[in-house]
Amino acid sequence: MNNMKWNDLRVFSVVASAGSLSAAARELGISQPTVGRHIDSLESALNKRLFDRQSRGYVLSDHGLELLPKVEAMERAAFAIEE
Repeated sequence: MNNMKWNDLRVFSVVASAGSLSAAARELGISQPTVGRHIDSLESALNKRLFDRQSRGYVLSDHGLELLPKVEAMERAAFAIEE
């Protein structure tokens, strides 16, 4: 996994739950282009398409569906460490 960053994974998780870059940007308090750059960076690092871009928003691809539970587990572990 070349150049993969935790922040890209976190943004991926929010886009997956929010369903769009704009909704994820509002939730994260960053710009929509920045959210898009995080997704592009992660897809590039993994060399996989994680979302299908559709008119109704971003829908997880098969690769995204496979990655999401792993990222959610990482988030739970990070929260547990903080507690």
